[in-house]
Amino acid sequence: MAQKDCGCSVLVEAGAAKPAEGGLFGGKVLYVPERDEKEAVVRRLKSAIAADGELSVHDAALLAILWETKNLSQYFSAFERDALKERLKELKQNPRNRELTKMIEYVSDMTGLMAALFVVGAN
Repeated sequence: MAQKDCGCSVLVEAGAAKPAEGGLFGGKVLYVPERDEKEAVVRRLKSAIAADGELSVHDAALLAILWETKNLSQYFSAFERDALKERLKELKQNPRNRELTKMIEYVSDMTGLMAALFVVGAN
């Protein structure tokens, strides 16, 4: 059965990721990010948190996913995570960011739902 392209081939073409084999039995194609590209994204996110300007929807979405999946600590210091927490509070309180707030809440809800399903499925 041919594997469908998940859109990651665009990342490979741009030089941001490389294909690799993985999975439980090694039969899946995985896309591993290039270290320089990943570091560039982390730098951009850190500068977006530190700046007082608008946070892009893409940056906010990625930060919300990293926050909810508890993956921020590998990229951000405790001080930077506290700054992010404050920044997200500010964004949520601004009425112009209604859609962004909905998106962050959606990510939070989906993460909670997945955790609950995992617990129920494990029992």
